[in-house]
Amino acid sequence: PIFAYQEPPQTHSKVFSHTYKKAVKKAKGNGQIVPRVLLKEANVYDAQKKYDLALECYQTIKKDYPDFTPGNGSIDAYIGREQGRLGK
Repeated sequence: PIFAYQEPPQTHSKVFSHTYKKAVKKAKGNGQIVPRVLLKEANVYDAQKKYDLALECYQTIKKDYPDFTPGNGSIDAYIGREQGRLGK
């Protein structure tokens, strides 16, 4: 399973990044799996205060999966939050 093993987001950042990128590759563009993996990756970046990387994840979702809607709002809200944190 893609999400079977999870630790606090501040730990093992390189491992997490590699794991999420590997999951995206294995999902082969699946419109249900890839955006969810990218959301999880962005959550890790948020916890690490790497807002620029989180923003990239959200922008990728918006660009490549325009029909995807996160369960608790629009992807634009996530993008706006990261832009605000970055002062954009």
